[in-house]
Amino acid sequence: MAQFEDIISKSDQVDSGSPSVYQLRTKKQKSGSLTLTVGEKQETKPNKTILLVGETATGKSTLVNALFNYAVGVKFGDDVWFQLVEDQTGSQTSDVIVYQIFGFEDQTLPFSLTIIDTPAFGDTQDPDHIRTNQRLMELFQSADGIQEVHAVGLVMKDEENPVTDRLKNIYDFIKSQFGKDVKKNIIALMTNSQGKPPRKVLQALEAANIKCAKNEKNQPCIIQFDNCQDEERTEESELSIENAWKVTERGMKQFIAFLEKSPPLQPEVILEHHKERIRLTACIQNLLERIRFTELKMRDVERTQEALRINNQKMKRDKSFNVSIPEAYKDLQPPRDGRCSYETSLCCPVCKENCHYPGCTKALNPEQCEVMIDGKCTSCTNKCPASDHVKQNRQCVIRTNKVEKTKEALKKQYKQESRQKMKLSERLEKEKTKLKEGKIDK
Repeated sequence: MAQFEDIISKSDQVDSGSPSVYQLRTKKQKSGSLTLTVGEKQETKPNKTILLVGETATGKSTLVNALFNYAVGVKFGDDVWFQLVEDQTGSQTSDVIVYQIFGFEDQTLPFSLTIIDTPAFGDTQDPDHIRTNQRLMELFQSADGIQEVHAVGLVMKDEENPVTDRLKNIYDFIKSQFGKDVKKNIIALMTNSQGKPPRKVLQALEAANIKCAKNEKNQPCIIQFDNCQDEERTEESELSIENAWKVTERGMKQFIAFLEKSPPLQPEVILEHHKERIRLTACIQNLLERIRFTELKMRDVERTQEALRINNQKMKRDKSFNVSIPEAYKDLQPPRDGRCSYETSLCCPVCKENCHYPGCTKALNPEQCEVMIDGKCTSCTNKCPASDHVKQNRQCVIRTNKVEKTKEALKKQYKQESRQKMKLSERLEKEKTKLKEGKIDK
């Protein structure tokens, strides 16, 4: 373990077992995405960048740790393991994180490494998918961001056959960033592997119509790893863990050989196209929220109609009789998912809507946000001016609660829009029709 004394001195021991596990102390930098750095960059040394993508719990973060340990030359007999990824006690990566490994060139690798670890994404209706897409686009498009990628590692588990729409959506996003020729840089990284033929992963890639780099047999290039090197070694488990090290070490050699010969990919989305994509994504998200709110308001009217029908005689006899009905409303509050303060949103207090959420991180004020054109919002209902908007760590959320109302209170709520006298039942029916037409117009 003597050869690792310098690394150990810059780490914190988190487990004294076998192997001894150390958490690296990294330099942290936050600008959109979080960057964690080990070592000092040498401009004369080459660097290879890896983008890791995949679904939930496929082992992307564990693979980052394995890459670091291989880079610094850790072997099975050293009985030590280093963690580059900060321990999240079982939770998944929640944001795009960039890991930079400098200063270990020519030990095992002929180059330094930059690894982009992404959270699970792929469900296009999920706000987290939208946020991850925006994070990656910002990372690739900003002047101080990632300018080239040498390998896109599609991380997949051996025991699963992950043929899902999420997998296809991830692949579509990669193509949107790097173009159709990206296939020569895509490589399947199979975790939890015992070293057996990767039939299920081959089937999954074929079913999802994912084009990868080809090996010498003209088959999709699949590299196998067994991510259990940090597990406690016992008399019963030592043989299986040693075999896992052999599988992973063989996979690492193949992966490094692939990196050495793979040409760099450069994001081909130009800045204006990038802004258009962000704008369109924000507008779609806003529209989905408006449709949901309209549907809830329609439900409110229908429940009110039902309550009036059931309690009609009681309300005639007693004008103070209350009916219990649901009521949808909007409220500005801190994000429900507990995101940090840098996860600011752009809201319109006039329309009570989220105009750009999540992911409005680059703009310092509403005027600079991508959804603004000529000083007006392209997202909110009334296309309000930028001056009406607020940029803060708050979002507009839709809430519902139960309220008690008399018939007179309901009449005030659903006012007549003309001089013609209308019964409350007629007003409710008209309101429902209005909401239906408004939903279609959206």
